[in-house]
Amino acid sequence: MKILFNPNYIYKRENYKMNFEAKGPKFDPEQLKKLVHNGEGGCSVAQICKTLDITPASYYYWVKKLDIQTPYRASVKHSSSITKERVLELRNSGMKYTDIIAELGVSEDAYNTLLSKWGIVTDYKREKQNIAQITKEQLESLVQGGLSVKAICEELKIPERTYSRLLDKFGLVTGRKAAKQHAASITHEMLQGLVDEGFSKQEICARLKIQEYMFYRLLKRLNVQYNYLHNAHEVKISKAKLEELVKSGKTAKEIASELGIAVTTYHEKAKALGVATVFRESIDRINSVSKEEIQEALDAGMSVSAICEKFCITKMNYTALLRKYNLLTSMRESGEIIAGVTKEHILALRKAGKNTQEICKELNISKSTLRRILATGKNLEQT
Repeated sequence: MKILFNPNYIYKRENYKMNFEAKGPKFDPEQLKKLVHNGEGGCSVAQICKTLDITPASYYYWVKKLDIQTPYRASVKHSSSITKERVLELRNSGMKYTDIIAELGVSEDAYNTLLSKWGIVTDYKREKQNIAQITKEQLESLVQGGLSVKAICEELKIPERTYSRLLDKFGLVTGRKAAKQHAASITHEMLQGLVDEGFSKQEICARLKIQEYMFYRLLKRLNVQYNYLHNAHEVKISKAKLEELVKSGKTAKEIASELGIAVTTYHEKAKALGVATVFRESIDRINSVSKEEIQEALDAGMSVSAICEKFCITKMNYTALLRKYNLLTSMRESGEIIAGVTKEHILALRKAGKNTQEICKELNISKSTLRRILATGKNLEQT
């Protein structure tokens, strides 16, 4: 099939162009300039076209014809003035990516366009090229070689998150991932059944083929109640031996380390065997203090130190007793008062014509508390 060329096409096109220019724009050129330079970035092309009732092609034609400096043309002109040597100098100085862009005064797209134009390879692009070269066989051989995740990442020069993504991409399953998948398949009924049968932690781990750290995670995830006292046969300790260690003057941490158990397990075993420890004595001492005794000491105006000395307890124990018996001290009462005061309330009183002293008296707060609420915008209880 022959395509015939019409020689009149070029003539008609040029003739149309001349007539188009002779007629001039259908809008006021000053209005176009005003819309282009409106605000910092000007109006968008779509907004200008809609306002002037023109097409985007007409917009770009008249912008070029009238030589109107748009933000885009200004950025292109600015980018063309940046030299390759200047960019290399900034990159070699150790400046960050964002700092270089701010220093050059260009957008990210414009900066990346310049790098592509000059063939400059960034660290990010180099890293992507390095990742693209890693093969499934290469990664599989390193995984099967028994190397740690850190060692594999150092060998391949990739971060750990990329290592995980490559495993998913190539469909490779490591020992750790297989253990996680196996743990995910364990149900609440399976674990609860073994716990109810009275198996020890080691026996449960052996039956489910999991490690001890995973056992504790499963207890939390599956919400299984595991009573460690019912499994005291895991580490058998006689009462005589435990009393001997307590009398030796060692700390709870030292005794637990010697027995090869956790500190919490040591306290539980001491409680189960009825062995008096320093911890149990302090608990018993706290429980022996009644609500009436604490209230009587507070009514007498005794200080916190005096109350602690009288009942042989610490300040932390004193606070715990106040919460346990729900007792209000002057400090706790002031805290409740402050919790109900807001910045808006204070500003409303100021607007009503009251000064700082009158506001503090009405709200029953100090001047420092008032200043703090106004500064933070929150009350003292929230901060």
